[in-house]
Amino acid sequence: KYAYDLKEGYLSFNNLKNKELAAEQLYDIINEYKISDIKEFIEVAKTLKHWKEEIVNSFTFYNNKKITNGPIEAKNGTIRKILSNGNGYTNFQRERNRIFYCFNDQWIADPLLENVKIKRKGKPRGKYKKTR
Repeated sequence: KYAYDLKEGYLSFNNLKNKELAAEQLYDIINEYKISDIKEFIEVAKTLKHWKEEIVNSFTFYNNKKITNGPIEAKNGTIRKILSNGNGYTNFQRERNRIFYCFNDQWIADPLLENVKIKRKGKPRGKYKKTR
């Protein structure tokens, strides 16, 4: 029950809307976790103490919304999936146009850039029929 109460205290802490209050409560949570005899919570207290400034800064709000890098990470993940599904684009402009189109289907690709060819340099093909 004690461990459950400690966990629930941290979950209610995450719902705070005030940065200053969050700093105070985080300090209290770290102290509660340190004095508990549960080794897992003592380790969590060390982690919370190490990342205290970053945790408190995560309670910065703008227009009643938390500021987070989640949307940017989602876009980066989408770009990685596009590149993976493309199996290695050889034409950078085509790759760029595809990424822009996936984020905005009204995107109109620049037709002049689409005709730019990028040829791979490699070995010329050898003889088709080899004689023994």
